[in-house]
Amino acid sequence: MVIFFPGGVVLGMIIAWFKERRGALITVFSLGLFYLADLAFSGNIPRGPYVILFSLPGFLFLFPDMKI
Repeated sequence: MVIFFPGGVVLGMIIAWFKERRGALITVFSLGLFYLADLAFSGNIPRGPYVILFSLPGFLFLFPDMKI
């Protein structure tokens, strides 16, 4: 599970620094696989906002042209 989070999430964010869409998709895909693996092994999903908050920059890379 460490391969998916934080490994895949961090790798996706590093790639997103250069190729926004590709890195964001890697981050989101890795996060989804982490949740599925945790559900399969422990029977529940992680509680609390910290996993999502750590991955939030990856989600923001999906919308590079968004004006805040």
